[in-house]
Amino acid sequence: GTFYYPDGSKYEGEWKRDLKHGYGTYWYPNGDIYEGQWRNGIKEGLGYYTYVDTGLKYMGTWKEGNMEGPGQLLANHYRYHGVWKIICLKEKDVLLLNRIQCNMAILCTWQIL
Repeated sequence: GTFYYPDGSKYEGEWKRDLKHGYGTYWYPNGDIYEGQWRNGIKEGLGYYTYVDTGLKYMGTWKEGNMEGPGQLLANHYRYHGVWKIICLKEKDVLLLNRIQCNMAILCTWQIL
C-alpha cells in the first residue's frame, strides 16, 4: 500500500502492523529516496539510498536504520566499496589504499571508475 505523510514524504510498499515491513520505497521531504528492505519500520537488509542534493548513491546492507556491512557509495566517477559500520569505515578493503578512519563516508578514500 501507499501512505502520504503530512511532511510531504511518501512510502509505497509492504506493511506489517502499520509499520513499513518487507520491500518498499520511501521518498523523503528533501527528495532523497530509499528503496529496499524494511523491518518493523526501520531500514534493515539490502537497500539503495539516493542523496538528491549531492548525487551520492549508497547500495548495500542496512542494520537498524544505518549503513552497516558490505556496500558501495557512488559519486560521479568515484566509488568506495567495502564494509561499513554505521556511516564510518570499519575495516581495510581491496579497493581502499590504506586503512583510515572517518567521520562521514564521503571523507573516505575513493577509487576512480
